[in-house]
Amino acid sequence: MTICMAAIGADSAGTEAKAVVVASDRMVTMANLIEFEHTVPKAHAIGGRAVSLIAGDSLIGSHLVREVAAGVAAGPITVAQLAQDLSEKYAETRNRHAEADILAPRGLGWASFYGQHQNLVAQLTMMLDSQLNNYNLGVELLVAGVDDGGGHIFAITNPGTRPQDHDVIGY
Repeated sequence: MTICMAAIGADSAGTEAKAVVVASDRMVTMANLIEFEHTVPKAHAIGGRAVSLIAGDSLIGSHLVREVAAGVAAGPITVAQLAQDLSEKYAETRNRHAEADILAPRGLGWASFYGQHQNLVAQLTMMLDSQLNNYNLGVELLVAGVDDGGGHIFAITNPGTRPQDHDVIGY
């Protein structure tokens, strides 16, 4: 089980969030049988003043973070915008994987599945729709960083449709 943590730090008066502290282990679990410490960190810099921590499928998570980091504009970007970009990439990747894992083996894609609802057996349509809705990419992300508005923490979990803002509670 991966441990990823983030906390917002305040100045000595406790009034302004000026720092974010993050920590993650390097444990890799394979098939719930083998666990070992890997040399590759689960924290990746993104957007200059932010970091993303990965829990779950580190291959998918690393790919998501690298794609978003490569697309970050040279100018200043808020941590909230980074989290939103990563959330959108998460949802897009989840949909692509769900299509490949659930629909493609049946000769379907998103367009053909929704376009042929009337022609498919109702039970099959309901079963596939349930599998698609419950599809889990198997990765969770934390985005933590500091921008002109202070320290921020966002979580991105399945289905990735929007980042969860943890600024109010600070961790």
